[in-house]
Amino acid sequence: MVREIASEPFDLLQGPLYRVNLLRRAPDDHVFVFTIHHAIGDGWTLGLFVQELCLAYIQRARGMKDPLPVVPQTYSAWGAVERAFWQPSELQPRIAFWKSHLAGYRRLWSALEGPVTASGSHVRLVSHFPAELAKASRELARRSSATLFSTLLVAFQVAFARWAKTDDVLVGTPVANRTKQVTKETMGYYAGIVPIRGPVNVEKTFSASLREMHQKTADCFANAIPFAELAQALGDAGAPGHNPIFEIRFALQNHPIPDVALPGLSAKLRMRSTGTARYHLACEVTEEGEQLEVVWLFRPQLFQQAEVENLGRLFESVLATACRTPEARVAALTESSS
Repeated sequence: MVREIASEPFDLLQGPLYRVNLLRRAPDDHVFVFTIHHAIGDGWTLGLFVQELCLAYIQRARGMKDPLPVVPQTYSAWGAVERAFWQPSELQPRIAFWKSHLAGYRRLWSALEGPVTASGSHVRLVSHFPAELAKASRELARRSSATLFSTLLVAFQVAFARWAKTDDVLVGTPVANRTKQVTKETMGYYAGIVPIRGPVNVEKTFSASLREMHQKTADCFANAIPFAELAQALGDAGAPGHNPIFEIRFALQNHPIPDVALPGLSAKLRMRSTGTARYHLACEVTEEGEQLEVVWLFRPQLFQQAEVENLGRLFESVLATACRTPEARVAALTESSS
C-alpha cells in the first residue's frame, strides 16, 4: 500500500506536488506517509519537514498557536538571488574548467539499440556495510585527511572500473547547496548535481588515488554551476532515457535527519526514494547509525540483477581491502576481489 501511494504520479500542472496519507493498521498502530515530488524538496527538506512536524505536534498538543518558526527566506527569494548571481562573468571560468575536466570522455553505453524509456521500470537493491567496515572507512578518511565521501567514491570507481572493464569512470553526485544559514532553515529543492571524473590507474596505490580524488572533488565542487547551464555549455542535452553528461549517479547521503520524538507515541522514521531510474545506474550510500546502507537503482533493460549484486560485493570487498592495506596497488585490490 505504501509503495502504491508513493509511486502514484503527481500532476505537475495542477499540483499539489506532495501528498499526505494516514494508514490505520490497528487502533494503536498507524503509518503516516508523506510523499513529495523532487521539484519542491530535496533530502535536506525532508529532514526539516520531520523536525517541524514533530515541533508542530508537540506545540499543538500543548494548545499553543502558530508553533512553527518564521521562515528566514522564501525559496523564491533564494531563486531570484541565484539567477542574479549567475552572470557570464561567473559562468565562463567554471565552464572552461568543466570543458577541460570532461574532455575526451566517451559514454560507456552509447551504442544502445533504441532509447531507454525515461519513465521505464527500475530495480532497487539494498545492502549494508557492517559497522566495522563503516568505522574503518571513516578512520581511513581521517588518516588520509580526506572525507568519507572521497574514500567511498574511490572504492566505487575501482570496483566499477573492474566490473565494467573501463579505466575512465564519470559519475554525477548531488551537492546540498546550503552553505548559508538561511538556506539550511528553508524547505525547497536547493540541491545541485556535479560530475566527477576519475581515471582509474591500477598501478597507483589506493592512498595515492584517494589523495588525488579528494583534491579533484574539491575542485569540482568549487566550480559547480547549475546543471542546465553546464549541459547547454557542453552541448549535451541528453536523449530520451539518457541523462546529459553522465550515466552513473553516486551519492553519500549525510544530511541531518532529526530524531522522531513525539510525546505519548513510539515512532520510527523511514525515508525512501521511489522515483524512476533517471540514470542507467545509481549507488546511494546513507549513514544509518553505525552502518552504511547501500542502495542500488538500475535499469533492467541494461543490467541483470545478478550483475549489479556482483558489483555491490566487489565495492564492499575493495573498500574492506583498502581499509586494511591502503598502500596496496589498485590492481591488487581488484585481484583480491576476483
